Amino acid sequence: MNKEIDHYFIPHESLIDQLLSYGPSRNQIYPFGIPVGQELETEIDKDKARKSFGLEKNRICAVVMGSRVFGGEWFSLVQKIVDFDYDLLVLCGENSSARKKIERLRGRANLKTYGMIKNIYDLLSICDILITKAGGITTTEATKVGPCLLFANSIVGLEDKNEDFFIRHNAARRLNNKNAKSTLSDLLNSPEKMSEMRKNLRNLAKKNSAQNIANVIFKSLNGQRGI
Repeated sequence: MNKEIDHYFIPHESLIDQLLSYGPSRNQIYPFGIPVGQELETEIDKDKARKSFGLEKNRICAVVMGSRVFGGEWFSLVQKIVDFDYDLLVLCGENSSARKKIERLRGRANLKTYGMIKNIYDLLSICDILITKAGGITTTEATKVGPCLLFANSIVGLEDKNEDFFIRHNAARRLNNKNAKSTLSDLLNSPEKMSEMRKNLRNLAKKNSAQNIANVIFKSLNGQRGI
């Protein structure tokens, strides 16, 4: 505990009791969520976004988003899921070698690869399935648009706690080389399961996190100054 902290802004109400056990009072804690880009606080034109990526309107779209380095474990995972009938978009970050290897893969998927992209929010908004690490920002962004969330290659001891949170709320599943094919097959053949997971993920979203946090801070500062 740092006694100099005035306000605690946390991702979700379920963490309140844990934080209270460390000593702060309840009126110091605000479960406002993690701030993300303001673009995700507004409605994104999905038809326009799909066209920008050359995607058909009614075809399932799966996105693999690892990290800037995109290592070998991601390549082997893509190998397992390239033979499903959907649009498969793989973000390879700065790893041009992995990107070239993935481009040589053959399967039923309409496979597209990318390096670093700027319009990431558009991509998140149109994907039906998002395969990614359980980073705090990425998972928060996902709650805003509600894809079917699948976790792979998360950092043990840090991001696996995020995995536990979303899986506990039936808003995500874990994915690895052993279960990749069976998991994708199960979801693609069970639209109701995908729909439930997507709904549960959206229910975890916090609206206007950045604005709400700023309002509390400004109100506190104005009170201290007697304004």
